Amino acid sequence: MTVCYFTASGNCLYAARRIGGTLLSIPQMMRQKKIEIEDDAVGIVCPVYAVELPFMIVDFMKKAEIKTDYFFFILTCGYEFEVSLGHAEVAARERGWDLKYGTGTRRG
Repeated sequence: MTVCYFTASGNCLYAARRIGGTLLSIPQMMRQKKIEIEDDAVGIVCPVYAVELPFMIVDFMKKAEIKTDYFFFILTCGYEFEVSLGHAEVAARERGWDLKYGTGTRRG
């Protein structure tokens, strides 16, 4: 399993570590010309920014070549994470990735 994460405060890194597997930092990967990930399960862990996905996540999803049978998305620390999860599902579908699981945490 490969878990790609984007964190500023450390919350998403903590969540990614709890999930386990191979952890990959999205900001570090974005410096590469090409991003290719192939694993039986691949997921993204990121925060919710004002009911949206962070811009870096949107750019990552456009750039990355991901081959997996099980794609998942975990959103942390946000209000209305369901809206962001819907955006993630649309972005995944545009890339041909079938979002098998998605969830988030609520704050407040």
